[in-house]
Amino acid sequence: MTQQINFLADFQLSKTESATGEREFSGVAYAGGVITDHAWYSAVAFDLATTSAETPMPVLFNHSGSPIVVIDDVLITNQIEITGRLFADIDKTAKDIAAKSDKGIKWQLSVGIFPNEITQLSGSNAINGNTFTGDITLLKQNRIVTGK
Repeated sequence: MTQQINFLADFQLSKTESATGEREFSGVAYAGGVITDHAWYSAVAFDLATTSAETPMPVLFNHSGSPIVVIDDVLITNQIEITGRLFADIDKTAKDIAAKSDKGIKWQLSVGIFPNEITQLSGSNAINGNTFTGDITLLKQNRIVTGK
């Protein structure tokens, strides 16, 4: 298995708490395109047809400590959409994140993907329903995990 690939994704946090005091969130963890500002690859994409994720998936603040979020659903089509809950009712850090979000701070979620296969592409290639041209590193047989 190759090394974990991490990247950041924006997410939207609801302004209201559920009956249990949790805050729901959703976002697109990966839009399915080619990433050109990655630290290791000049152009990289994830083959979503061979990508999987298990839920529920805990999320840690700054990659350490106890979970402050749980991802309840990961929908993988031509992009990766996530939904979950922030534990603002029982965790001080989560409560601070919710309060700062209410004041306008835009948070990001660090998504980790473990690829099992790496393929080098050139020319014109269809990836996740779109056509891309150029030299691209395509990561296949991926497993999504939280940033740990």
